[in-house]
Amino acid sequence: MKLLSLAAGAAIAVGVSSLQSSAYSQIDGRSIPGVACHPLPSAGVFGTWFGTIVNSSETDPLRVMCPLTTPDKLTLGPEWSLHVALVQVFDRHTTQNVHCTRFSEYVSGSSYLLEDHPKHTTGASASVQSLSFGAEDPIYDHHYVTCSVPPKQNGNVSHLVSVRYVYSGDSGVLREVRSRSEAQRQEYANARVRLLQREHANEPQDAEWSQAAESKIGAVYSEPEFRALRVSAACKYTLCRLDIEYADARQGPWALQRFIETRPWSGPRFTHLDLERGEGSAYLVREGFSLPTLDPSGREHRSPFAANDNM
Repeated sequence: MKLLSLAAGAAIAVGVSSLQSSAYSQIDGRSIPGVACHPLPSAGVFGTWFGTIVNSSETDPLRVMCPLTTPDKLTLGPEWSLHVALVQVFDRHTTQNVHCTRFSEYVSGSSYLLEDHPKHTTGASASVQSLSFGAEDPIYDHHYVTCSVPPKQNGNVSHLVSVRYVYSGDSGVLREVRSRSEAQRQEYANARVRLLQREHANEPQDAEWSQAAESKIGAVYSEPEFRALRVSAACKYTLCRLDIEYADARQGPWALQRFIETRPWSGPRFTHLDLERGEGSAYLVREGFSLPTLDPSGREHRSPFAANDNM
């Protein structure tokens, strides 16, 4: 079966080489081809074309998971904000987008911190498209991406081409720095949790939005697959706090995984889990806003509510 014309194949080469411009430079050549990703349970049909992943299904999206690697961990500083993840895709479906989410995770003792950011294409194109994920906190141990690739449409096939980290801006000013100690990373993680708790507690209430958001959260997590979890939500102006508990040590962790894979709407999310206690909390951001973050010193923070006060 012919999946792409020679012209489309050439577009892959053009798309890849375009990332070597002054706007982006690869980190240590660590580009991961689509074929390094593996399928997740879905009704799509996993296939490959050269180094890309394709969905050969005529009707259903294909879900895949892809690793992300970096040559060195970066400490807080100017390099942090220039560390960008890119996912290259071909979206050839006129009504369904390619959806990808970057996950970042950190484990310390029984604590599990997770942050996930969704992105999607905005329409079909004959050219390669790049989904760009901004800087993540350097605290995280590992990162990966999950993507949903649309089915074929009128013979047109969508692809996942590659995932990679790049530097944005002038790479000449960047330098590699040594990793923070584990104690520093733990303190930074605790500070991030305290920041989210404080921001949520201090936010004003948007009664109309918060009521609608809580209803949507309740509807999503009342499905049978979440039966092992007890989820409660409190929404304010830009942040919803979801408290999670489970008592079943066998079913709870699987339900937690489905919790992370499922979102009521497309917005960044930060999750802190205590696996020993079987509890945790997640902060889901209102669409159009961003998560509160610690500044490069690790002491101050930037509030998304303050930054978007006039929205």
